[in-house]
Amino acid sequence: MTHPTLFSRLANACFPAMLLALSVAAAPVMAGGQQDLYTVGQHSLLSGKDAFRVRLSQAEGGHLKLSLSVAPGYYLYRDKINISVEGGKLGHVELPPAVIKEHPLLAGEYVYEGQVALDIERLILEQGRDAKIHVKVQGCHPVAGVCYPPQSYVFEIRNTFILGNRPS
Repeated sequence: MTHPTLFSRLANACFPAMLLALSVAAAPVMAGGQQDLYTVGQHSLLSGKDAFRVRLSQAEGGHLKLSLSVAPGYYLYRDKINISVEGGKLGHVELPPAVIKEHPLLAGEYVYEGQVALDIERLILEQGRDAKIHVKVQGCHPVAGVCYPPQSYVFEIRNTFILGNRPS
């Protein structure tokens, strides 16, 4: 018969307390049934999908408009916006000017806040194929000291119709 070591006994005794501490430190909260919030220290944070919303729509002249909505208090990194297409080719993507915010977490990064619109010159579909536009964005909440992992969005395109964002 083997005897548990001191380390394994301590780990077994402390594990439930560590789980409780972790669940309290990042506990999800519902805000009026609308958005997922997470509490980190004294800050309530939105989920990545709620902090950084992405929408794709058709614009004039065959262009596409990528609308980014950044929640108040959050920043979206300009250099972390990645747009790719499966089943076609994208034309030029025009990124609007961004600003540099002075904060240790941002480290001189160009960021967006509020509403941002990107113009995609055109989408050329491969003959007989549907296309998918993949969009990845990444941002942060500098006051809470939280950087989010990249958020991925997929939009399906059939002929000239945009079917909408599909969870990825």
